[in-house]
Amino acid sequence: MLRLLATAVIVTVCTLQSVVPGYAEEPLTDAARAKRTQELSAGLRLTQKFIFHTGYLFIGDLAHTHRSGKPRLPLTDNQEQTIASLDRLIFLAQLETFSRDADYLEGNPRDFAVYLERSKTRQSQAIHHGQLMTLTGLLSPTQTRYSLQHYIAVRKWHALYVDLIQELFELTTTQKRQLQQAQTNYNKSTKPLFLGSMRPKADQRDIQAGIDLYKEEFRRASRAVLTPSQNTKYDALLIQPKLPQVLPSTPPLSNDDQQRLALESRSPIFRSIRQQQKQLNLSMKQQDFLQQLTQVTQRGLLWIETSETQETEQDLPLFSHSQAAFLKHAEQVALQGILSEQQAQLVLDAS
Repeated sequence: MLRLLATAVIVTVCTLQSVVPGYAEEPLTDAARAKRTQELSAGLRLTQKFIFHTGYLFIGDLAHTHRSGKPRLPLTDNQEQTIASLDRLIFLAQLETFSRDADYLEGNPRDFAVYLERSKTRQSQAIHHGQLMTLTGLLSPTQTRYSLQHYIAVRKWHALYVDLIQELFELTTTQKRQLQQAQTNYNKSTKPLFLGSMRPKADQRDIQAGIDLYKEEFRRASRAVLTPSQNTKYDALLIQPKLPQVLPSTPPLSNDDQQRLALESRSPIFRSIRQQQKQLNLSMKQQDFLQQLTQVTQRGLLWIETSETQETEQDLPLFSHSQAAFLKHAEQVALQGILSEQQAQLVLDAS
């Protein structure tokens, strides 16, 4: 259920990774740079037209499988609609980012490579904080624990390569580099075997045996990265959890709730966005995205506030379920996913 990945993320990464590191290291002539930036700009516009979105991991995939009738995490109707709304607004905001980036590239900027790298990071961060909005407020603590534990139980050590799971285990920068090295070693070792499997009369059983050996080495190297306490936590989460039997209370927002939970009174970021609308020169789409984000955020704040679920110690959330934590993630979705880099800086400077 939780293994669905957004095609949007895949296409974005493929598009932006086409910026070869050498371009950032070696100066290009104006003509060569113009050719390269035009190609990248055209690629981004093409991506906008042909992208197929299936739902981000831990956001839209939860709502998608809920509607599909497959075995799934039970959600209330309000949860399903709200999570789907969050997924869609992040996706549509990402398409707008593609458009802004394409416009910028048409100016043949000298910093195109580092600019696109920053843009890729901002988009990834917007999705990451959208995931955390789901896990810290739109789901109950019990639902959050189930979702994460189910993912780890299914994906096992492969889950350690997902940013959100790395954050859950509080991996250090060194540990993340060790995981990257383990992945690199596996890719280098198995590449000749995969290529050899395409040859006529290749001994497929022998090749598969070799791949299996390297895969086991990959698994051991990945697990070896964890500290004893992290390994204890990992082993506990490998157990396939039972589906939550009780749905949380997810009431609709009343007019009084909307006024009481006004984001401008709770968040310096949202207050700054509201106060600087003229200076920010927000597009109509950006205004719409911010309005949708406001509604999603207020629902999450209300559900955290009104939650009456009595959590036992073993059901405690793996990520903090608090209004403050939830609101911080909503701020980052606005800053990283909806606003441009320049607009976000204006907001931060005034906050």
